[in-house]
Amino acid sequence: MKLYVKVCIVLILFANPIDIFPQISSSYSRLGLGDNIYTYSARMAGMGGLGASIIDVDYISILNPASLTGLQSTRTELGVTYNGLFLSNNNASSYSASTDFSGAIMVFPISKEHGITFSAGLLPYTKVSYNEENQYIETGTINTVYDVTYEGTGGLSKMFLGTSYRFPFDLNIGARVEYYFGELNYNSTITFPNDNTLLKGTFNTRSTPSGFGSTVGIISPDMSKILNSGSLSDLRLGVAVSFSSTLKADTSLIISSSLLIDTVLNSSIDVLLPYRIAAGASFVLNKKYLFSLDYLFQPWSKYALNGKTSPYMRNSYKLSAGFEYRPVKETGQSFWEQVMFRLGLTYEQTQYYVNGQGINEYSVMGGISLPLSYENTLDFSLAYSIRGTNDFNLFKEKIIRLTGSVSLGELWFLRNVHY
Repeated sequence: MKLYVKVCIVLILFANPIDIFPQISSSYSRLGLGDNIYTYSARMAGMGGLGASIIDVDYISILNPASLTGLQSTRTELGVTYNGLFLSNNNASSYSASTDFSGAIMVFPISKEHGITFSAGLLPYTKVSYNEENQYIETGTINTVYDVTYEGTGGLSKMFLGTSYRFPFDLNIGARVEYYFGELNYNSTITFPNDNTLLKGTFNTRSTPSGFGSTVGIISPDMSKILNSGSLSDLRLGVAVSFSSTLKADTSLIISSSLLIDTVLNSSIDVLLPYRIAAGASFVLNKKYLFSLDYLFQPWSKYALNGKTSPYMRNSYKLSAGFEYRPVKETGQSFWEQVMFRLGLTYEQTQYYVNGQGINEYSVMGGISLPLSYENTLDFSLAYSIRGTNDFNLFKEKIIRLTGSVSLGELWFLRNVHY
């Protein structure tokens, strides 16, 4: 690969993720820190989005830092996600979409024999994105009609540095130091369409949380060797824990109208980001069929602003099952003989609790990888999700996520030997 391509990728790695199209309108993301984002990669998104126990030689699996011990070459991965949302309640429906840069990672193998790696990356952690309009009628001596628009943008991202190590008995461990940062904007605008004498008012709350966190992980040795099975291989268990973090958030509340702009609050608050734990199992059949099963838990009921929890937040968990078909690499294979396929199913109890009802999400997904060269692939995944309900005056969301990512590998730092 040309050097200038590598330089461009490194620049992208440390750039802020941006939206290309208008924000997707998910009303539930106004609660807490927004929607959770579990993966940036089309490969993992096509088979459930987790993968806590998968060790790979030519893909990066980010949930568990111990998963990087198998990498044999310097790898760079980055992705883009298109989100399409069909939103409906009992009165109306709408469609909106956005395209986001979903993250980038680079991993350097330091010692292949001992599984020592160095990794760095930038990933989104949560996303706030909604736009909701309501009309109200206040009865009295004079009936007053007014519209209220609720709009939110932003989210939480993280930069990290990590490493991994493999013990001689094939036990894999890893750790990351993470820096969380972001900006969350919440706007409420009131207008009076039938009365020009009343002033339009806007309330803007802006928060910029930031702080450090850490993640550790462990993946077991290959337990298929105990079973001595010719068709079963790479049978592993994995666990990863991201510890709780207290973030500092500079917060301001600004009230504005056509007559004045007034900052009524400007202070720093503590934001408690709850821990996250993921566990999984995976195995390979006949050297080309990978199966995985994962569970992720995060107690969002403990999420707090200055020590105060929210009645609209509950503990969340996610279950996922994934399958991948990857042909055994052989010299002389044609393009189509190198193509990989993936399938996944997930169920998520989200952190949202609204109108006395928990909001749950069901997803089915699939994916494909196309070879660019022996070690490089272009990956795609398509997921269809249903979240929420039209009952209890709530919103039902049907979500389409199309993720594209590129996985690039190359041998770096080779020593020149002269005879």
